[in-house]
Amino acid sequence: MGWYLRKSVGFGPLRVNLSKSGLGYSFGVRGARIGSGPKGTYVRIGRGGLYYQQYLTPKSMGKVQERNQVLPPPDHELSEIVRTADASELHDSSAEQLIEELQTKQNKSRVAIWLAALFSILVLWSLAAGAPLWFLTVLVFSATATCIWGNKLDYDRKSVHLN
Repeated sequence: MGWYLRKSVGFGPLRVNLSKSGLGYSFGVRGARIGSGPKGTYVRIGRGGLYYQQYLTPKSMGKVQERNQVLPPPDHELSEIVRTADASELHDSSAEQLIEELQTKQNKSRVAIWLAALFSILVLWSLAAGAPLWFLTVLVFSATATCIWGNKLDYDRKSVHLN
């Protein structure tokens, strides 16, 4: 067996592992961990020098399966020739259209700001009314989840995809 060096840094139940084969991470307690690294996702249990490790999704297996995959025979109905235009007939959309789309997307209002303002008012009103702690906790978690959703919605609404 050859020599190897392994270094890990722990942050509570999370551990970051650095080895010659690459960077990985694992989560768990002493004796039972679930992790992912350059060789795949694994589960490891054991203590005192005796361990059992099982890979759930080995990285190398996907490449082997792709190489050994048998392709079905071609379907003659789907093998029709698709006619395309000559390269000289193709043209780009104009810069004016692109600028107009960029300005339209930029002018859309942001949903996340309105949601954050609404939930801020609700939290302040609940604090002033003397709402119970469990209600405030649920309200804050709901506000956080809703604002994250609003940010994703804003990102999708304001994105311009160039092909």
